[in-house]
Amino acid sequence: MVLGLWVMGAGRNGGWEQRAGACPACLGPTAPPLSLAQRVVNCELALRAAPTAAPRQFRVLGAFKGEVPAGDLVELAPADAPPIPPRGDRESLLGYETLARRWVFLGEIAPGNAEWLAQLAPLRRTADLTPAEWLQRAEFFLANLGTDEVLRDETAFRELVRTPYATMRQLRPRLDERSLFQALDPERLPQRRALAALLLGIADTAGARDYIARELAPVLQAEATSQPPATAPGSPAKASEPPTATNLGGQPASDRGSTLRKPGERPDLAALLTAHLERQGADALPVLTQRLLLSAQATRNERQAFLLACSIHGTADGAVSRDEVAAFFQELLANPEDVTRSLAPTLVADLQAWSRWGAVPQVTRLRDVTTPDDPARAVYDQYLELARKAADGL
Repeated sequence: MVLGLWVMGAGRNGGWEQRAGACPACLGPTAPPLSLAQRVVNCELALRAAPTAAPRQFRVLGAFKGEVPAGDLVELAPADAPPIPPRGDRESLLGYETLARRWVFLGEIAPGNAEWLAQLAPLRRTADLTPAEWLQRAEFFLANLGTDEVLRDETAFRELVRTPYATMRQLRPRLDERSLFQALDPERLPQRRALAALLLGIADTAGARDYIARELAPVLQAEATSQPPATAPGSPAKASEPPTATNLGGQPASDRGSTLRKPGERPDLAALLTAHLERQGADALPVLTQRLLLSAQATRNERQAFLLACSIHGTADGAVSRDEVAAFFQELLANPEDVTRSLAPTLVADLQAWSRWGAVPQVTRLRDVTTPDDPARAVYDQYLELARKAADGL
């Protein structure tokens, strides 16, 4: 999507905020802290060092990016000093930031990690990566997820949450259920639940399927037990035919899930729905549409999470293909009473990003009932202008 989630709100152009290709289902309301790898990219020099007796002063042990002689002394400015005095049994990592032109403290790591640190030196900005480079980077950090060295594990986690979903899907042959549960531990580490849901959904093992079904059951459980009649992928089900837990493998509602917060408000809901669509494909759209979009009981967070999950698959051309998601979004725009006015611009922004120009009649109707000072007006105008140019072959 022209997306960049967790910000479940309209960005500058009416769509989701975009963050360097990252899968939006992993990002929070604010950008997560930069990983060690990202900070090293921003430095022209990076080195291992040991603190001296002098405050904020370090003796160079060796450089892993650029050249700095061992034994040289580096002194940090007071504002750049580590918040906690460095430990003597760990090596301090320092970097010389290219733009700020100053030395900064990057963290601490156990001795013996020089070879791993050297592999960070050639990394580039994620905005410059090709799909092949994204995959190579993701494979490298996946191999470090769950390692005993805290900084390596945390770096791997922060890198993977910024990985595009299309790249994550290519990791399937390397995903091991047991390793994922151990490294991401969604029961104990809530901040890792979104990534856990996405990777487990891609792994599609028996344990992964049980986890996704159990976590989603409180959200998708319904009063009725009957299934909605078969409809074309993306066709909204009738209000009298609500979804059932059977659609999730018949798993009972999760006791723990209901204690986290209201099920529909959990922050990893978009990731869980993305994982659900990964297994069920477009066949899941009618049930999810009824429960999470058209139902009077659906919350704004549920609507946003569902549309975001669709957008993630559309952007990745995933288990629900881009064509299927685009057709579904056009269907929703044709019935604007079924989509809140604030969500319609995100659908239009996605269609524009995918160069899907078949929604001109729907967008024209939306534009005609939108006031000139409404930010959505600019989204609709831009779509219609680009659609006209595409039709003219410009």
